[in-house]
Amino acid sequence: MEMFRRVRGPVALATCLIMADHNRYSVDARAAGRMVLVRSHAERIVVLLGDEAVADHPRNFRRDQIIYDPWHYLPVLRQFSELAFGKEGKPGMVPGIANFPGIVTFAGGLPIVTANKVQIGGIGVSGGTSDQDEQCAQAGIDAVKGELT
Repeated sequence: MEMFRRVRGPVALATCLIMADHNRYSVDARAAGRMVLVRSHAERIVVLLGDEAVADHPRNFRRDQIIYDPWHYLPVLRQFSELAFGKEGKPGMVPGIANFPGIVTFAGGLPIVTANKVQIGGIGVSGGTSDQDEQCAQAGIDAVKGELT
């Protein structure tokens, strides 16, 4: 029987982070602002939203660390991209955010993450709709997935 400590009541912050064992761990964007259940296992931190796991991280025993999984933020990035650039040939609702000083944004990009969930870069594609660009970016990542160890 696996042992774990339950922590009831933490609310995932708008930044998609929860506190556990004096550290912050990312959770899937769907959990932002919602009450979650944190299970602290000997080697893992698992966060549940209802019965669904919205995070599963190696447990970090140092203090004041932030442990991210870039995939948790993909829904947020998609929404940002659609606001800035539009979708299905229609212009974005807030095109000015595409020109935010010091930041280059574009639809059709995805993070490149190793099997150990370490982000090592990103891939961006343009020329089609944002959905088509993202599908092409995903195909590129899938083509080298075996090399991402």
